Amino acid sequence: MVLVRSGITVSLMCPAMSFWATLIFHGISLDFVNQWFGTVIRNFPMAFFWQIFYCGPLVRFLFRRIFFGRRGKVA
Repeated sequence: MVLVRSGITVSLMCPAMSFWATLIFHGISLDFVNQWFGTVIRNFPMAFFWQIFYCGPLVRFLFRRIFFGRRGKVA
């Protein structure tokens, strides 16, 4: 379930953030859609594996340590 949630998050966030990055760095032109699509294709693999293997597990670990402590009970 965690992997499905992470995959859906990346598949929604990556195109949205790539849209804004393309808009900021390239502006609006006739080739905007192609630039945006190319940015999504380049960013998606890194964003996906970053979320699945590094950032997601780190954030879940820190969240558990901060809010639940060692015993698993709410602090």
